[in-house]
Amino acid sequence: MNLLGCKKDPASDKDYRFADARAGFDARVGATTAEDMRLLDYAEIRQQIGQSCVGEFAAQSMGIRARALGQSVRYSGLGMYKLAKVQETKDFLGKDPEPDWRYVDNGTTMRAAAKAIERWGLVKEGDLKAGAWPHEERCLLRTPSRKALDGARKTRGYQYLRITGSYDERAADIGRAIRAGYPVGAAIAVDRAILDWQGPGAIGVARGELLGFHALTLCAVRSDGCFGCPSTWGKYWGNNGIGWISPIALTHDVWCLAEGIT
Repeated sequence: MNLLGCKKDPASDKDYRFADARAGFDARVGATTAEDMRLLDYAEIRQQIGQSCVGEFAAQSMGIRARALGQSVRYSGLGMYKLAKVQETKDFLGKDPEPDWRYVDNGTTMRAAAKAIERWGLVKEGDLKAGAWPHEERCLLRTPSRKALDGARKTRGYQYLRITGSYDERAADIGRAIRAGYPVGAAIAVDRAILDWQGPGAIGVARGELLGFHALTLCAVRSDGCFGCPSTWGKYWGNNGIGWISPIALTHDVWCLAEGIT
């Protein structure tokens, strides 16, 4: 099973830029503690099937956001992955795929997941009979039901903002978003050392043979400027499923999903 299902997504002049909404985040920044582990308590390790790290980025980041608002909501990584694949195919074809279309489980881009949230909303996780979409292998290649999509509509309208700029600007904006209560999704290049990483310290740039790209969710800031993320690979990765990422590793796609930021 290939666990690296994130495709690199070059920046586009059509991207929504975090820099354009920076003042809105500044207005929401809370106590500027050097390190805040509270949101990492949410850590859910669920990527057991398929290449669903991109779906998990969407589901996990917005679940953490809901928790920060005092809500208890779980979103479906597989449901979001399927919708991201539909969106990716539409972007490629210029139109929606046919109703009986089935995708190949070979990963997708974080942009596609963000655009899928804007278009359909966030699919909740739960019992199929309730119209939600669980994290089960039987759902991997299936589209969420109409009932599940109807339930997702209320969460449409999130902005997806690409964080770019110089090394220092990018690191500062990631910290700004996290301290304002918005987790950040990032893609990192992965080699064998990173795949097997157990700490201590923080993950830097991949230096061995590149195995692929992996999407993860940044939701804490450490005093040394590193960012904390819950794993989707299992509790034996990192420190009981928690990893720390150096800003120097964040050289590819970095996204923030936000609502009401102007």
